[in-house]
Amino acid sequence: DRDSSNNQRFHKNVAPLMYRMIAKSTFCLQAPGDSPTRKGIFDSLSLGCIPVIFTKASVEGYKWHLPNWKSVVILIDSGWMGLRGFNAVDWLHQWAMTYPQELVSMQQSIQRLAYSVQYSTQPNPARGRDGFEVILDNVLE
Repeated sequence: DRDSSNNQRFHKNVAPLMYRMIAKSTFCLQAPGDSPTRKGIFDSLSLGCIPVIFTKASVEGYKWHLPNWKSVVILIDSGWMGLRGFNAVDWLHQWAMTYPQELVSMQQSIQRLAYSVQYSTQPNPARGRDGFEVILDNVLE
């Protein structure tokens, strides 16, 4: 059927390009859609990009996976978006220039966290717990 064909074409052609772009990016904007939570936050973290969110609700439901979310995510207050002359890309550029050590610290925190926010087909104990194991640990606690 047509939906299946489009989905297969996306995963074969578009997804690899998208993931390469995310992996090369420093910041990945994650505006809320029909709900505040975004799969893209986890895609970004898994690929080493700092997610930029516009509402705390985007991460508040992930206390098990992101217990210290401020160390790996930037929050731009959604109210700033309506301010005359505010530009999120310019703000992020200025933030990175002003706080280079914090940028490096966030990237290092993401490297440590990345394995725990994805599901592994072959768990690697040397890397820690994957996303599924994090859930099990907390449910069985």
